[in-house]
Amino acid sequence: MQRPPRFVAPAAAVLCAVLFTACVFQPRAEPTPDPSAQAAAEAAKLSAYNAAICPVFAAILDIDPRLAALRSAGANRMAEGVDPDEVDDVIAQLGGMLDELEAVPDWEAGRNLRYQVLSAIHGIRARLLQVADDPTSNESLDHIAELPFIASRAMDLAYNEAFQAGHTCEDDS
Repeated sequence: MQRPPRFVAPAAAVLCAVLFTACVFQPRAEPTPDPSAQAAAEAAKLSAYNAAICPVFAAILDIDPRLAALRSAGANRMAEGVDPDEVDDVIAQLGGMLDELEAVPDWEAGRNLRYQVLSAIHGIRARLLQVADDPTSNESLDHIAELPFIASRAMDLAYNEAFQAGHTCEDDS
């Protein structure tokens, strides 16, 4: 039994369209990334991250005792213990640290640590900027006494995450 010719043309057109689509729009296989190249790229990101963020941690170790002294003077309401030039210098150094942190290259495992350090330093600097005009007033001493600490539980967790992924500031030589 023969099919009527009126069904052959539409069926042929559909078949041609399907074949054309199958030939033209074949899924392209992405090349499989070389694991050693991926490992090398990740190691380069980690190295760049460590090289940029470790000097910030060294600066934190230098500035933390100065912040503690300001905090203590504020808590003890000792205006003579708060030198306006010291406050200005600490503000400037914290600003430099923020600039350095902004330049830290992205590394996924260290992203949260960088964010936590940025937030802590920004919070301290913002508090000091509020009192910079008259750091020895009673109101300023109250603000200085309540300076946030750099370290926090969230920062510890972020540091541990980065450390487990390979972050270190120890010299490899």
